[in-house]
Amino acid sequence: MINEGLGDIVMIMKLEQVASRKKANVENGYKEENERLKTQGDSYLKEIERAKHHEERGKIKCLCGFCEQEAIIRGEVKTKIRKEQKQAEKDKRVRKFVDKQLEELLKNDKVYQKAIKEQEENKKQMEELKAVKELEDKEKLNNRIKELKEAREKGEQVIIYVDGARNN
Repeated sequence: MINEGLGDIVMIMKLEQVASRKKANVENGYKEENERLKTQGDSYLKEIERAKHHEERGKIKCLCGFCEQEAIIRGEVKTKIRKEQKQAEKDKRVRKFVDKQLEELLKNDKVYQKAIKEQEENKKQMEELKAVKELEDKEKLNNRIKELKEAREKGEQVIIYVDGARNN
């Protein structure tokens, strides 16, 4: 009976060692790494087999599943690249058009601003001319008043016409 007890203890110790090794492998990632290496090796072997197959048959129009799948993916990538290129060209044309329109607007805005400035200058000149004319009219009126006063002082008869006719 004592021997049986020792055997159980030894068995328990061995089980603990195995469990601790498995635990250490899991904690250190050895098991995951082994699985990854195994799948990597399998895929590498598949690549080698595929390469041998293509070497034997020639790569021209191979109808194997891998090549068909690769061709589909390449076609999708080419289509996507073409779409992106077309979109880029379209964006470039739109950007060029918008820049041209903006340039025209700025140019028209400058022309418009210049026209407004000229209009304001013309308005100022007209006001100045009007002011000068008013001053000239006032001067003429003052000169006429002086002439009339001088004529009265001399005793001459002065006739004033209402309609703006002058006394000559």
